[in-house]
Amino acid sequence: MKELNKFIGIIRRCNLSKDEIVRTLEEISRRMDTISIDSWKGTSSFDIEEKEDKIIAIKYQKPEKGAEPKETKTEINITELKNLFSVLKEMSIEMREMKVKSRKLGESFYKLDWDTEIFCNRPLHNKFTIMLNVLEKKKLIDYRGGVVYLR
Repeated sequence: MKELNKFIGIIRRCNLSKDEIVRTLEEISRRMDTISIDSWKGTSSFDIEEKEDKIIAIKYQKPEKGAEPKETKTEINITELKNLFSVLKEMSIEMREMKVKSRKLGESFYKLDWDTEIFCNRPLHNKFTIMLNVLEKKKLIDYRGGVVYLR
């Protein structure tokens, strides 16, 4: 809040009209959307390799704070990925919505409780989110803020 008050003070000192303030905020938003961030190794921190019957998701993660990023690979069976997408489509039809909360999707897909068996199981939860990232990279879904949107 302190930073917001400073920002408001700066805007007030500029003696801008309400229309000018709106245009300024829109321009700030546009510029923030186009800021480029250097990613590790100069490439995306998430990539996929497609094999015959599996996809290998490659991520660059820091094992601990301050450490150098390390490449991690996760193998995903194509059938498993297709099954996840099928469950998502079925849930969307049942709910008559193009979006599904990822926790509900996870529970339906694994037939396990989210809090006690999926979220607290880091390898399983990580694989689930990586599978969603793969579907997003393939432009089948959008995955934002715990919600999965069908495209």
